[in-house]
Amino acid sequence: MRFALLFLITLTATFYIPELNCHIVDKSSTHIKYYVRIFIDYDNLLVSGSLVLSFRNNHNVSFKSIYLHVYPNAFKDNGGWIKIHDVNSILGSNILGYRIQGFDETILNITLINPLKPGELLKINVTFTIKVPVVADRFGYNNGIMALGNALPILAVYDEDGWNLDPYVRSGESFYSEIANYDVIIITDPDVVIAATGNLINTSYNGNLKIEHWHAEKVRDFAIVASKDFKVYTVKYENVTIYSYYKSEHEYLGKEAAKIGYKAIKAYSENIGFYAYNELRIVEVDFWAGGMEYPMLVMIASSLYVPSRFEYLELVIAHEIGHQWWYGAVGNDQNDEPWLDEGLTEYTTIMYFEWNYGWKRGRDIFYKYYKNRYYRFLSYHGDYPIADTMYFFAKKPYIYFTIVYKKGACVLDMLRHMLGDETFFNILRTFYVEYKYKIARIRDFIAIAEKVSDRDLSWFFDHWLYERGVVKYQILNATTYRIFFGYVLQVCIKRLEPEKEVKMLVPIEIKTERGITTKWIWVNNTIECITLTLSDRPLTVIIDPQDIILGEDIRSLVPVTEVEGRGIPVTFLLQLSVLIVLFLLNIIIIKKVRE
Repeated sequence: MRFALLFLITLTATFYIPELNCHIVDKSSTHIKYYVRIFIDYDNLLVSGSLVLSFRNNHNVSFKSIYLHVYPNAFKDNGGWIKIHDVNSILGSNILGYRIQGFDETILNITLINPLKPGELLKINVTFTIKVPVVADRFGYNNGIMALGNALPILAVYDEDGWNLDPYVRSGESFYSEIANYDVIIITDPDVVIAATGNLINTSYNGNLKIEHWHAEKVRDFAIVASKDFKVYTVKYENVTIYSYYKSEHEYLGKEAAKIGYKAIKAYSENIGFYAYNELRIVEVDFWAGGMEYPMLVMIASSLYVPSRFEYLELVIAHEIGHQWWYGAVGNDQNDEPWLDEGLTEYTTIMYFEWNYGWKRGRDIFYKYYKNRYYRFLSYHGDYPIADTMYFFAKKPYIYFTIVYKKGACVLDMLRHMLGDETFFNILRTFYVEYKYKIARIRDFIAIAEKVSDRDLSWFFDHWLYERGVVKYQILNATTYRIFFGYVLQVCIKRLEPEKEVKMLVPIEIKTERGITTKWIWVNNTIECITLTLSDRPLTVIIDPQDIILGEDIRSLVPVTEVEGRGIPVTFLLQLSVLIVLFLLNIIIIKKVRE
């Protein structure tokens, strides 16, 4: 009976014209829209139905084919798959044929009879059946929870490189998608609780079936989690409703998860830019990863819902919610440039703790989960460039999670200290505003950073993103002598283990007779001697005492030796010249006034 019903729904879905049945008036200008009608056969781990893709060609080229990702086929070894039953054109007969391609069979190639010209609209209907594997993953069924992450067919991105048809990567995110609108009808058993991207518009019942209507605008994907065991708890931050879905045995931490979500939405909205949507769902999923982000929905591992792991539960929830800013609103190619979302999200996670609990807690989290782990990796495995692709990292997940995530956050921490908090966070706010609902590249982030800071930062990003290796320094000696206005300090610094010349801005801390001051100095060569003018007598110097610049320098306190004066320095002459000019101008002004 169940399979007959499944076949009937699949058959009727083929002729389903969503625009005629939709309760949402779509007034957005989004050029990609999906109308989905699916039946979730929870007991038999099947999802069956249809998807109508409405795609207006906003490129200046004509397309003879379009491509959709069909990611469930990446799980064939686990028993998961997607079967395409048919592909039909709704606007006339424009389909020549379709075939599955790619070495992992995750690409649906649809060939058109007539090329889709710039500005033209294409509407196609794809009917399919998905088999959900029994596997603890973002797409899979495990311990009573069905996760449908990246399960629905989705249009590939066309950009300056052509169609992006990258294979699926399970150890990280290889996803790349544009903003789209989704209108989704989900049919399932009445006792199945659904968490999904978007807003639940209404729920109705037809015999022994529950019909839910979901709608989401300007999102990059549509994820679903289903379980008969879920309980739901909600909190609100201004106009944002935060839902937490959890198993009854995890009720206390399930409710705490919603409160963490509240604090994350509040902190990020107030300091970066307001959350782009009006709902967020935090959903327990029994899978191997700590968490996984989707638009308006984050999956959090069941293994974290224990009191002894509360700090890490909070960190993972804060991280995945951070992706609502970096990946959700500001999109990027997660396959080619994974740092752009993971590095920013990791540093946003650190800031969650700082903004909610103070500077010290943020620093403790930074060292415990990021910097110390990167240094430990460095001592055993050496360094790698951050701005590499998932092609490189796919078979080296331990390198991926350390370099892209941990080192990636450390690089942003360096940038913050160099530029100062006001400039650094203005960079994040500007980046969010300018690329919200768009696709950004690393080069776009660098351009924003240079524009906001009014500095050339190529020297910084060229090394820390595209090169390998940290920089280590040692102060060889420090001397000082008196001048008319104070003291001249000369510090000679050696760069240890130089592989090649690296231009770097490095802080030195100077203790004087009246206090402590920090100066940022350029170090270019193997041995660099720099000269500074101070008003007070320097006593000791130490390089980068907080280890801001990655490298763990030899940070011993170096006493400053006082020597005899060496003539009138250029800085003194300049100062004296300015005073003389000001004095003469003052005399002239006084004379004019008296006349």
